[in-house]
This record gives sequence, structure tokens and C-alpha cells, in this order.
Amino acid sequence: MNTRLIFLAAGIIAYLVIIYFARKKWPGFVRFFNRLTLFLFFVSVVISFIVYLDLKDFQENFPGSNKMILFMADNNVKTGIIQVGENSTFVDAEIADLLSSYTKDSNYHGMLNSYYKIMIFNESFLDDIEKVDIDLTIKNINKEQALQILVDDSYAVREAELLGTDIYNLRAYIFTMIINDYVFQPDRALYFLTQ
Repeated sequence: MNTRLIFLAAGIIAYLVIIYFARKKWPGFVRFFNRLTLFLFFVSVVISFIVYLDLKDFQENFPGSNKMILFMADNNVKTGIIQVGENSTFVDAEIADLLSSYTKDSNYHGMLNSYYKIMIFNESFLDDIEKVDIDLTIKNINKEQALQILVDDSYAVREAELLGTDIYNLRAYIFTMIINDYVFQPDRALYFLTQ
């Protein structure tokens, strides 16, 4: 049997036993406690319904909508993916500077513009991923190296030069691989949505 169900049943039974014995000694407290419990129950039902509607909207509209998935460090957009319809592009220097100016001014409405959702990640999104292994043709990189490329400009420039690309393409490639391979996986979907 499910342990959550057992704890729920035990909690309900404990609640009823306490109310039964306490109603004779403290009727005013029991009346207040019952009203508070009823109020909290209705609030949780309303919040659950709102969360359900939001998740349903997300499930229906996210796949085919315009969206930005960004990585930020030190209040600057370092890389990201912009998807408009079926076309995806990487964030380049010009777009990164523009988006960074919006975040510094807390102008998220300016960022949202015609996008359904903007998802912003920081370095901590890698905390719960045990291992990252990304093949960059010349070499493989691990979680620490991937994070250093995403965050540290000078390290990213050196690695980009070694690979014959620019910093924005390298960061976008690494970020995209991490998002696709480690974040947006069916077994992590519920965990991701609770973060």
C-alpha cells in the first residue's frame, strides 16, 4: 500500500480523535480549529485548481509556441535558444546584450514580447545532475567543464578557439545538449516542474 495514503489516513484519524476529546474541554478552540481547517482545505483546492490549469496550458501550448530558453550568470545572459515556430536560433552577442539589459532593469515584459514563455536557468540547474558527458568532436567535457564554459568568459573563449568556433555557438551547443539530454527528459519532467 502507498505510504502517503497510510500517512494521510493516520493524520485524518488522529485529527478526528483529537477533535472528539477536545470538543468537551475547549469547545471554542475546536470550533475555531474546524473553521481554520475548512478554510485551509478550500484554499488548497483553489491553489491546486490554478496549478492544474497552468500545467494544462503549459502542456498544450509550450511545444508549438514561441519561446526563449536562456542561461544567465552574474545577471548577464550568457547563451540561450530562441524558438519561433519550427525555427530555432542560438542567442548571439547582440541578442545576449539586449536581453541582459532587460534583466538588469527587471524589464521582463520587454523580454516576453511575443514569446509564450521564457525559461531562465542559472548555474544551479546543474546541481542535481550527477554526470554530464558532452562530445565536442575533439574532446569530451564533463559537468564542471561545461559549467565553466557557460559561466567563465575567458575559459569559454579559449575552448572556442581550440574547437574553431565562437563563444556563443559553443555555449549554445553545450547548453542545448544539457537541456535536451539531462533536463527535458520524461523521467525528470515532474522534478523540473517543481523547481
